Amino acid sequence: MAFNDLIPAVQSGKIDLAMSAVIDSRDRQQGKDTTGHVTNPSVDFVDYFLTGTSILVKAGNPQGLTTLDSLCGHTIAVQTNSVQIKVAKAQSAACTRSGKPLRIDSVNTDDQAVAEVSSGTAAADLEATPVPTTTPLHRTTQACSNWSAATGSRTCTGSWSAATGATCPTCSPRPSTS
Repeated sequence: MAFNDLIPAVQSGKIDLAMSAVIDSRDRQQGKDTTGHVTNPSVDFVDYFLTGTSILVKAGNPQGLTTLDSLCGHTIAVQTNSVQIKVAKAQSAACTRSGKPLRIDSVNTDDQAVAEVSSGTAAADLEATPVPTTTPLHRTTQACSNWSAATGSRTCTGSWSAATGATCPTCSPRPSTS
């Protein structure tokens, strides 16, 4: 099943649980799409580890890409509906302001993003860490402590991490709102 189909499949009851590096974000909890509009029922998460974001580049890092700012003027591949797409879009705005636009190729799977980096179509892939790959690439960890998935603010300087969890329609009893 494609990553983009996991949460809708949980919401519709097609599957009972999604457990595939799904980052626990406020938007996902509230059923919002990438534009912030409520389009789906909410889901619960049972978080089981913290993940970060890495910049994946060709082996040897021939273009010297080590920070989000170093991506300006390049093309990157990023999986659609990932937390990393928000990071990429915020960085794209910063790159445009600096006069070196960042082109984002939004792809359906991380395998597609890795293939674009391997072929040279994209200079880098922003991906959740840890993600194993057998492709001879180089992972440059990009720490973003001041980047907030909830607010979309963009400053990348420290250590960024996010809770990753199993997704289910109602994983635990919800508190009463009455």
